[in-house]
Amino acid sequence: MTNEDTSWDAFERKDKRRTALAQKLMALGEIPWVDWFFETRFSRDFSNVTPLAQTKPYLIPQEVRDADEDDIIAKLQTSFANDTTEELAPRAAIAADGGLNYRFIDPHWGHTTGNMHGTLTVNDADLGVLPDDLRAGLYATGGTYEVFARPNFLDDGKALPIAINRMSLKLKMPQTYTNAEEEESETLDLLLSEGLPPTDVTQPDGQGFFFRDARQLLMANEAKNGGFAAARVLLDSQDADTLTYWKEDIFKKATDMLYRGAQPHLTWDQKYYFSVGPYALGPGVMKFALEPVTQTPGAHIHPLKHPYARHFEAFGDIKQAGTEVQFNLLVQVATPDAIRAPEPGDPSKDVMAAEYTDLAWNTDVAPFQKVGTLRLWAHDVTPQDASTHWYAMPFGAWNTYPENRPLGQLFRARRQVHKHHRTQRLNHSFGATAPFPTPGKCPFRA
Repeated sequence: MTNEDTSWDAFERKDKRRTALAQKLMALGEIPWVDWFFETRFSRDFSNVTPLAQTKPYLIPQEVRDADEDDIIAKLQTSFANDTTEELAPRAAIAADGGLNYRFIDPHWGHTTGNMHGTLTVNDADLGVLPDDLRAGLYATGGTYEVFARPNFLDDGKALPIAINRMSLKLKMPQTYTNAEEEESETLDLLLSEGLPPTDVTQPDGQGFFFRDARQLLMANEAKNGGFAAARVLLDSQDADTLTYWKEDIFKKATDMLYRGAQPHLTWDQKYYFSVGPYALGPGVMKFALEPVTQTPGAHIHPLKHPYARHFEAFGDIKQAGTEVQFNLLVQVATPDAIRAPEPGDPSKDVMAAEYTDLAWNTDVAPFQKVGTLRLWAHDVTPQDASTHWYAMPFGAWNTYPENRPLGQLFRARRQVHKHHRTQRLNHSFGATAPFPTPGKCPFRA
């Protein structure tokens, strides 16, 4: 047995012990007085929601806000901040020489693979695939935008078997606009996470997020923390069922592709990336994606044994060779037939499309279609160079046109949680204080 097998087997043994304990707590939760004492907190009630009339060939989405949503978001802010301050030593991101720590990985934030610059061209001719009344925001007309790109890697193997590439893009806009945060902005952000090709109809993995909503995210955080927080989840029968469904269905569908087929043989520059959640497209709803132009599978990248190192090396190879990384920008427009039929406890399709962040839409009915091209080159600095302060650069899903705003409870939570977590992260891991550092030079080109 190799060391790699040992590390993976150790994780599975630990997970089996957790499962055995969870089963015992769930059995106790079946006792009526125990179930009554531990209230249901992680299931949403859509029973009073009236479906919208669907009068277009595309789906018109409907968002639903829970009465206690602000409380759920506040708890998530605390949970995310605690993950950083409790798991990492102060200034863990700073190396002994004052540069950035190459091996630094922050929970939820991940490990920076490299810094890229380039252009995103939205092709006016390609936008013809969209209905006229969906030509909105970034997709209203063609244009070429300077781009700063940060590929990064989330490795959360200590708590969950997640080891996944992500891509954050910051576009330089031709003029200042009022974004979905109701702030004046000169940039626009696109955030994506790796997944399988949209043509893989048997496994739409990665096209949905790991969690359906903010409640599930808080539930998973509390369950993994153990102790009374985990017991509160497992001793309520409805919450326990929600946790089981999340782990065995939602999480599995979003992540099992990371460890099979060609996927673990591809470095970050050869992956598909998805918005992993719904965004407005004028009166409709969309997802967007990046399709790699080139794929050449190489050596296997083990999911738990420093997988980020190989992606970091691939960035170094690209930088040294001066080669271009190219992706196609794709858009998927939801239609009523692309959303699966509601099951018991589900709301109508218009609500599912907006609120179910984990939901993969049928790509036979609603295919991803090309609307642009992304071209990237490595920046002429090392990712460890602290003088650029690019580690402090904020990215946010809400830094976009209001016509392309993110939809659903999870994105509404991210609007607040990411800002709070960024503050705690920079304070604790980098020793930075507000006002936080700004990039040392133009981030859009070297």
